[in-house]
Amino acid sequence: MARVLEPMKTRHPVHLVLLACMAIACAEPAALKDSSPYLGSYDSTGGASADYTGGSDGTGGGGSQATGGTPATGGTTANDSCQVSGTKLCGDTCVIPSPTTGCSLDSCDPCPVVENGSMSCVDSACDLQCDDGYVEDMGTCVADISCSDGAQNGTETDVDCGGDCPPCDDGKACELDSDCVDGLLCNGTTGASVCSCEPKTQCDLNVCGTVSDGCGGTLDCGSPKTQCDVNECGMVSDGCGSTLDCGSPKTQCGSNACGTVSDGCGSTLDCGAARDVCPKCGLLQSACCKSDGTCGCQGGLGGSGCN
Repeated sequence: MARVLEPMKTRHPVHLVLLACMAIACAEPAALKDSSPYLGSYDSTGGASADYTGGSDGTGGGGSQATGGTPATGGTTANDSCQVSGTKLCGDTCVIPSPTTGCSLDSCDPCPVVENGSMSCVDSACDLQCDDGYVEDMGTCVADISCSDGAQNGTETDVDCGGDCPPCDDGKACELDSDCVDGLLCNGTTGASVCSCEPKTQCDLNVCGTVSDGCGGTLDCGSPKTQCDVNECGMVSDGCGSTLDCGSPKTQCGSNACGTVSDGCGSTLDCGAARDVCPKCGLLQSACCKSDGTCGCQGGLGGSGCN
């Protein structure tokens, strides 16, 4: 049965607005009355996209595109990479580089644990910071050695001396002679050696007189030479840093010389045969050369010797 509409009465403007809204809400959109599918896809970076393809009568229908999704942060994506800049995938979690997860974006290996020190990340690399009183040495933290800290440490052989520190005085422990001050030697058995003095027992070359033995005593190094030795010629050492003039070798024979004679310097000088250079002798005698290189006579009443 058709409903008879009563004549429209004059209505208040507010009533008209309410009626219009009710009519819109109750109406079925043409695009939804049809059996056309909802085409949509999920985007992991945020938001769903939907496309209303319109009614089956092919007459339009308004398409709508969802926009403005919020990208996902943290976690992992389908291709196992992290979306947040400066993070990396370690296991199944995206993390920021740190000493415990590794300072590089390319590795999850943690920084090594170092005794007496701590690690931090500097320029994608592990950076070692040693505690107070320690210094870095080949990737470890060792005690800061001082040659004036009142303790034996480092390479010291005794307190604040020896090794890389200044040499030790008398009575201090040592390992090598270089651990001791000049004039002292490292004497004793291994593990119990100490710096001590070893007296000098021989004089240095060209040193004469009374000299120190280096340990509080003295050493007699004699006196300078004042006379030349037999057959010694020229300028010779006196044994104490100076020289002694011992003359020159003889180059000429004397007036009564004959035979082979010494030149006074270890060599000889030929002064000729006696018969040629010596004066004539008495009756029944002949000239000869005596042992001292001078002329003599032999035979006759003088006997057989050269006199």
